[in-house]
Amino acid sequence: MKKLLYIIAFIGLFHNQAYAQPDFSGLIEIQPNPAMEGQIVRIGFISGCRNWSDHSFSVDGFDINYEVTYLPCVIGVPTPEFFVYYDLGELPAGDYQLNMTIIDGFVPQIQYQEIINFGVLPIKQVPINSTLSIISLFLIILVSGTLYRYSAHTQLSQLSPGKDSEP
Repeated sequence: MKKLLYIIAFIGLFHNQAYAQPDFSGLIEIQPNPAMEGQIVRIGFISGCRNWSDHSFSVDGFDINYEVTYLPCVIGVPTPEFFVYYDLGELPAGDYQLNMTIIDGFVPQIQYQEIINFGVLPIKQVPINSTLSIISLFLIILVSGTLYRYSAHTQLSQLSPGKDSEP
């Protein structure tokens, strides 16, 4: 009976080790998403007691390979969490794939890999002679003309003498 108890405890000890790997999916974000062409795209990592180091990346067309080393929190009182951002640079318009590789800081091996898709939108200019701009211009002229006429009429009525005025 004692051997069975030891076996169950031993299996339970290693069973929990499989769940001890951190989930990084909520710890990484791309800002702004979607970005406009000409904006600097940044990658953010939740920090605090977590330590991210050795950031390196390469851009190959629309694929970005990003590698970072991660050191987990030490036991103790956790510090407040906040995002730390690193610039990826200005990227041309298109759909991008970020291949994220996180290396364990204690043992130099791959701890986590994730693919994050994001986009950079092209800048679209509104033509000067679009229907919306012509209607807007017409409404501005109409409103300003009406206001001018109303203010001119009000000023004239204040200047002209009324019927009950003395000569």
